[in-house]
Amino acid sequence: MSNRFVMVFLMSLLVISAAFGAKIDFSVSNNTDRLRPMTIGFGDTTPYVYVGSINIDWSLQGQPAQNMWTYCVDISEHIDLGYSYTGYNLSNLGDAPIDSPQGPHMGQKAASDIQKMWNKYYSTLTTADQCAGFQIAVWDLVYNSDHDNSYKVPGNKNRTFYMTDLNDVSVVYADSYLTYVKGTCEDAPFTLSAITYAGGQDLMVPEPHALAGVLFLSSMIGLGIRRRSVKA
Repeated sequence: MSNRFVMVFLMSLLVISAAFGAKIDFSVSNNTDRLRPMTIGFGDTTPYVYVGSINIDWSLQGQPAQNMWTYCVDISEHIDLGYSYTGYNLSNLGDAPIDSPQGPHMGQKAASDIQKMWNKYYSTLTTADQCAGFQIAVWDLVYNSDHDNSYKVPGNKNRTFYMTDLNDVSVVYADSYLTYVKGTCEDAPFTLSAITYAGGQDLMVPEPHALAGVLFLSSMIGLGIRRRSVKA
């Protein structure tokens, strides 16, 4: 491995590691293909909300935007389709949701469970019912993981988050995702972080190390192309 190659990789790591705590801009598309309206339970309320995956373009301020389908962390905060947001922070997933600097936060256990679920199912989620199920499972891990280890969506007010109709197809999907998390001992490498803002909706995005891997691969490809060009 050339010294130049090592230098490119180390520079990529330094750039990305510095990104934690950096400011994030993002915009939310109007695409509702992976959302569905549902009644959920949150504390003493039963709001009727859109549940599922939203499509965003996000970036570190001043950097090119990346497009992805993602999921919300908060229930108490909202996000609007077709709007742009600025000045959010790139944070550790376990520190979300950040309704206030003091918390409460989901913690590393819930973050680890979400990561396992993301690794297994994220690429397979294409329908509104599936995406709503994944979002429901995320909320269960965020808000109920400290209350019990059932890994099953609750249907009563004894939990912070619950669903009013446990027979809904999306709840069935959610239970299947949670069952996988309960049954796996996989130590998933972390690739997720969070876009956070006190008083705003927190979202899940790739963490800096995952982005560093992309830069690392890009540097390998770029150096390989240049080497072939010189030989030609």
